[in-house]
Amino acid sequence: MILSLLTTVLFVCVISVYYRMLYYETRENIVKNGRVNAVESADQINRCISAGTDILKLSAHTVDSMIKDGRTREEILAYLTTETVAVEDSLIAETTGIYGYILGVYMDGSGWVPDEGYDPVTRPWYKDAITGAGELMIVDPYIDVATGKRMISLAKLLGDGESVVSIDVSMSEMQEMIEDHVKKDRSYAEFIISSKNELIAHSNKLLIGKNLNGHVDDLNDAISEKIRTSSDNYFYLDHDNRDYMVYVMPLDNGWTCVSVIDASSDFHRLKRSLATTIFMAALIGGVLTFFIIRSERVGRQAREATIRTELAMAASEAKTSFISSMSHEIRTPINAIIGMNEMIQREEKDETILQYSDTIKNAGTALLAIINDVLDLSKIEAGKIEIVPVDYDLISMINDLVSLIKGQAEAKGLCLEVNIDSDMPHLLHGDEIRIRQIITNILTNAVKYTEKGSVTIDVGSEAISSEPDAVMLKVAVTDTGIGIKEENIDKLFAKFDRIDEERNRNIEG
Repeated sequence: MILSLLTTVLFVCVISVYYRMLYYETRENIVKNGRVNAVESADQINRCISAGTDILKLSAHTVDSMIKDGRTREEILAYLTTETVAVEDSLIAETTGIYGYILGVYMDGSGWVPDEGYDPVTRPWYKDAITGAGELMIVDPYIDVATGKRMISLAKLLGDGESVVSIDVSMSEMQEMIEDHVKKDRSYAEFIISSKNELIAHSNKLLIGKNLNGHVDDLNDAISEKIRTSSDNYFYLDHDNRDYMVYVMPLDNGWTCVSVIDASSDFHRLKRSLATTIFMAALIGGVLTFFIIRSERVGRQAREATIRTELAMAASEAKTSFISSMSHEIRTPINAIIGMNEMIQREEKDETILQYSDTIKNAGTALLAIINDVLDLSKIEAGKIEIVPVDYDLISMINDLVSLIKGQAEAKGLCLEVNIDSDMPHLLHGDEIRIRQIITNILTNAVKYTEKGSVTIDVGSEAISSEPDAVMLKVAVTDTGIGIKEENIDKLFAKFDRIDEERNRNIEG
């Protein structure tokens, strides 16, 4: 689990570093592209204004010289008319021409005659020029009386301190440029703010003329607040679950050009990539954790199995030692009984006593075989069982076994029959003890699970062609009991199979 945790932490760290690098790279690209767009917009706006300022400066200088030279009003008006025609034809398409308040009268190069009551000294262009004290002033947009279009005025006070020369430039070109930028997806929104914080041009025409000191809309209010509190020429704005990059470019005349780029899609792609990568890291960490926990569980089970095996082996060794010890302890008195019985048989002449003596001998021999079985079990569990071949009399062995089982059969009213093949060899060479154990187990089960009828033992042999002096000993036991399930035959023939007598008593024999 520690390894899984460390791996997950490593993944998260790598992902975080990579995401930060990618985030800043994406943001830097947006900033770079936005800055280029903002600078280009500001340059275009400055160029729109600079054409008018250059014309006005030249005209103001010429009119100033004409006044100093004592030229008449008619000559000055003729000059303004000629310059207006030249400007309209080649320099500025949308303009009302050059006009002004000169030598106490209003003169207009376009030939426009104002209505009666028109007072030029009350107009914004004249007031701003007087305030500028000889500096070229750019008057915030207004609706031109003659054309009804939205115009800006460029005005300059002349040397006499009273005369003012001015030229109007339409805002249409700036407005079209701003709208074109938005249409081409170069920006989300773009607008120009006057020195009085008024929107003099905006990609959304409905907002033109509104003042940012008041309420415009939520986004523009947030941008205006950020501009007032930030000294940077660009800033990041998170508004209404959208990500914006805002660029603020000062213009030559004190205005400000603002470009707004919606970077939500770019940042959202980054966030989705981050979420996907973190999910994959968590998934990998989870898979690692699963396999580590599973491996730990398997290891723990293996250790527990090893401990159980060691305990079982220790218990088995203790049991084997106990069985071996007890078998030897029991065998000693049995051998003594058999030995004493042999002495009685040698000395006793009474037939009845001799018959009982034979029974004692057979029972003792059978009991000794059982004890040997127990001892063999301990040897098997200790891995030390050995086959010990000896010469033995088959008929005598069968007779001993039948004598041992006969009493149990008669007690249940069963008929015990023995059939031995007449061609059966009399003397065999093999492990008599093992063969005795096997036949005893079969006969005991047959008598035990047969309630009435008979138990028959058939003994025969079959020659082995590959070994002339050897035979296959064949022993079959038939009873009239309930029989044996096929799948349990191997169990019943197993020498030391542990069978639950209570479970099998009424099921099979």
